[in-house]
Amino acid sequence: MDDSARSLTVSRLVVVFDICSSTTILEDLLRSEHQERWKDLLIKLKSEVVRIAKANEIEVHKFLGDGWILLFPHDVSGVLLLSTLQQISKRFHRLYFNDIDDLMSVKIPAIGMTFGIDKGTLMRVRMNRQIEYVGRPINVAARLQSRAKDEDILKQYRVLISQAVFADFEAHEKEEITESYEVERVLRSLKNVSGGERYRCTLIDLYNKPK
Repeated sequence: MDDSARSLTVSRLVVVFDICSSTTILEDLLRSEHQERWKDLLIKLKSEVVRIAKANEIEVHKFLGDGWILLFPHDVSGVLLLSTLQQISKRFHRLYFNDIDDLMSVKIPAIGMTFGIDKGTLMRVRMNRQIEYVGRPINVAARLQSRAKDEDILKQYRVLISQAVFADFEAHEKEEITESYEVERVLRSLKNVSGGERYRCTLIDLYNKPK
């Protein structure tokens, strides 16, 4: 049976996340010959992400240099989703300030993570003996992640989630989220996304309480 015959469709909530200012950090460490410390941090963080994923029925789909694609169940609770992203953020924050911060020759104004979230149908395909996923939700989540910090470079640990996904949470979950986090409805322009000229999103700050 060839690879193309092994495809099927699945419904997933997609989270794409990335480390802010990672290129600046690595360039600084390369000058001081401490680049191995950054590699060690990524290895430790990956282990933490895998551990958290196993405990919460999350698939770690792909590692993208300094970010990941995570696949959650389609009907994951919004409260559980955000608390999981907080766990990952806390692990990274601890690792960075324990292992890297004292090595930097310059102070990084934006250190942290940003997250993009969408959900929908993905095509699951076995290619070259590996599982790959293809579909609009991955593309949209990636574009949202890249826009999560565009408006203010000093903001970290922010989540940009499709408005349709946020609206799909249970009413009591949305109430708990808005009581626990700073939440704002926003419009963003998403490149190479159909209908992305004025895309409706919800921006959630994981570490700022509502005003």
